[in-house]
Amino acid sequence: MADGLTGGIPQSLLDLARVRVDDFIAVEEKDIAGAISFLHKKHHQVVEGAGAIGVAALLSGRISAVGRNVGVVISGGNIDHEVLMRVLSEN
Repeated sequence: MADGLTGGIPQSLLDLARVRVDDFIAVEEKDIAGAISFLHKKHHQVVEGAGAIGVAALLSGRISAVGRNVGVVISGGNIDHEVLMRVLSEN
């Protein structure tokens, strides 16, 4: 569902992430599909799985936004039309 997250990472970015990133949060495929559907139905956005990952983390409850100002980067619309239609029909 999030093919854009499977690529390699240059050593320079890995080194930067080791210094700057505090934690990683895993979300499930169903959470990503739910985020894609939410963004399309509620905000009229077509977003690929990798671009919807932050929203998936919020909607699934893996990250709490209660009492916090939260910004989420939503990027990438490179989702296969058939995949999008399936996701929208199932969610």
